[in-house]
Amino acid sequence: DYDSSTLQATIGAGSRLGDLGVALDDIGQGMLNLPDIDRQTLAGATATGTHGTGITLQSLAGNITSLRLVTPEGEIRDIDASDGDLFGAVRVNVGALGVVTQIRLQNREAYKLKKREWTAPTEDILTDFDELAASHRHFEIFPLVYSDYSMVLSIDESDQPIGQTIIPAEEVTLADLRPLGVDATPLERLTMNNALAANAETSEVVDLSHKLLSNIRNNRFNEMEYSIPAEGSAECVREILKTIYDQAIDVAFPLEYRYVSPEDPWLSMAYGDEPHATISIHRTAREDYRPYFDIIEPIFWKYGGRPHWGKIHSLGHRELSQLYPRFRDFMEIRQSLDPNGRMLNEHLKNLFDA
Repeated sequence: DYDSSTLQATIGAGSRLGDLGVALDDIGQGMLNLPDIDRQTLAGATATGTHGTGITLQSLAGNITSLRLVTPEGEIRDIDASDGDLFGAVRVNVGALGVVTQIRLQNREAYKLKKREWTAPTEDILTDFDELAASHRHFEIFPLVYSDYSMVLSIDESDQPIGQTIIPAEEVTLADLRPLGVDATPLERLTMNNALAANAETSEVVDLSHKLLSNIRNNRFNEMEYSIPAEGSAECVREILKTIYDQAIDVAFPLEYRYVSPEDPWLSMAYGDEPHATISIHRTAREDYRPYFDIIEPIFWKYGGRPHWGKIHSLGHRELSQLYPRFRDFMEIRQSLDPNGRMLNEHLKNLFDA
C-alpha cells in the first residue's frame, strides 16, 4: 500500500532493501536513506538499528510510522506513535518482541544524488569533520590503515543528468590501497600506502538515490561497529589507527567513520539528543577476526560506545543496561509480550539476562 500525498508506503517486512528502490521509484517515492549494504530484509535491518550516513538523517527504524507485530502468543498488533512506549520499543526490537510482518515507512519524492570520491590526509579531514558533515547530505571517510590518508565520500542531491561527471584517468580504488604483506614493517606499509593514496584521482557520478546509497560488496567480511558521541569521536579514530600501527596488526581493511542523527527508538545506537558517530572495523571472512576485534573493542568502550546489534560485539546484559537509558523499560515490554521466552535464542538470552 502507499499514499502519494503523505509519501508513505507499507512494505512486506521480508522484502530485501535492494529490491525496494525500483518499486518505490515506480510510485514516485524514494527512501530517505539506505545503509552501505542492501542485502538485508527490511525487518532485519530495522530490528538491528541499521542506518545510513548523514548528520540530519535517522536510521531506517527512525523512519517507521507504523508496523504490524505478531506476538509470541499469536496476537496481531498494529503499532504506531499512539501506542507510546510500545512504539519506542518495537522499532529496534532485536527480534525479541515477536514477528514483524509489515512496516510503513515515511519516504520522500524520488530523487537523484551525486556521489564524489577522493583521497585526503586523514588528520585534515578529522579536524574539519563537523563542518564537512554539516555541508553535505552524506559525508563519511574510510581511514586507511598504515596510511596518513583516507578515502573520502560525499553525496548530495543533484538535478544533473545520470552518468559519470568526473571520470578519473587512473583511479586508485580501496582494493588497491592495501598494506604490504606480513613481512613488511609498519613504516614500509605506511610509505607504500601513502604513495598510492596521494596519487588517487577524484571520481564523480550522478544516479537515482537507491543506486548510490548502497553498494555491492562481493568480498565477505566480519564487522564490528560502535556508535560514539560525536564530540570526541575523532580521537577514538586516531587511537584505533595508532593501536593498529603500534601493535603491527596485520589488517588490510580501512575503518569507516560517519555521523548519524539523534533519534528516539529506545535501542537505537543514536538514541538521545546528541549526534553520534559510528566507527567500523572489518576483517575478511577467511581470517580469524577475534584477535583484532579483541584488541580494538575496549577502545570503543573507553569512549562510551554502543554496539551495532547486527554486528559482532561481546557485550551482555550488564554492560548494555548501562548504555541505553530505556534498556530496562525495553526488558519489561519484552517480558510482557513474551513471558515464556519463545523468541529468545542463546544470544538474546545473554543480551536480556533471561
